[in-house]
Amino acid sequence: NTRAPVSWGTRIERAPKVYNPLLETLSLMTATLSGTISTQTSPGQVPSGCPLICRFMDRVVLAGAEVAPHVWYMSRQGYPLDWDYSQEDVQTAIAGTASAAGVPGEGITALVPHSDDYLILGCRNSLWRMRGDPASGGQLDCISHAVGIIGPKAWCLTPDGILVFLSLDGIYGMLPGGDTFPQAMSRPM
Repeated sequence: NTRAPVSWGTRIERAPKVYNPLLETLSLMTATLSGTISTQTSPGQVPSGCPLICRFMDRVVLAGAEVAPHVWYMSRQGYPLDWDYSQEDVQTAIAGTASAAGVPGEGITALVPHSDDYLILGCRNSLWRMRGDPASGGQLDCISHAVGIIGPKAWCLTPDGILVFLSLDGIYGMLPGGDTFPQAMSRPM
């Protein structure tokens, strides 16, 4: 009875990639200095293991990592490769755990950017709305503790801006603005 050796402390995770259409190459997204901050000595590190990605307020947003499913991360505004959280300006890269906006109470299953007006963070059993830039007074508010989005591709925006998504108990719709409670669309009235 022999056992394979156990490796402690090793974890292999996926990382965001960048596609270059001119060279037809795919490479790991690597943090680089933005060049705008004279005191910046490190570009930080691109979060790995995050299956969710979107663009919001000229930032790259990552979320849903297995090790911290409730945490979201944002690159420096205007510089998608700058992940230095140590800067103190309003464009700095920011992580939800270090933000006054906070993080949802459960794992994030979907990121739904609605232009730069707001970002919906869908969880399995709840919906959260981020308004404004979290590095500059933005807020994260709960829209529902009863309805959520079941997965990263279980939503769409209609041409009218209505968010339609699949929840655990059916299809829901939410009017633009993110201020209304989601309405059931798949149940008989």
